[in-house]
Amino acid sequence: FLPKISSNTTLFHSPPKNSEILQTKHKNQIMYVCFIEKFYPEVIRVTWTEDEKEVTDNVVKGDAWQATKEEEYSIASWLTVPAESENKKYYCKYEHEEKKGSHVRSSCAPRSLGV
Repeated sequence: FLPKISSNTTLFHSPPKNSEILQTKHKNQIMYVCFIEKFYPEVIRVTWTEDEKEVTDNVVKGDAWQATKEEEYSIASWLTVPAESENKKYYCKYEHEEKKGSHVRSSCAPRSLGV
């Protein structure tokens, strides 16, 4: 199955152009939100790590969406941890196929969201 595209549109593999993590504290929990933007195709693997170990508890990964009229996608993932974990370093990592046979791997660290 191939997507219908107009004759002047070219689809290409595009790695994410932007990624960031926002951090907010609420009562006794800290929520990290990882935004990854402007990638194609929509298949992407997003993971959270702490001390080089993958974190799977309290992780929610949203569905990829098209944020613009272009063919690029965006995605968000959330990690919630107890407030006493605020001194730990959590990273959002992604793997994306840039072109056949190669993968882009990247990670970003949190910054505070003034809420």
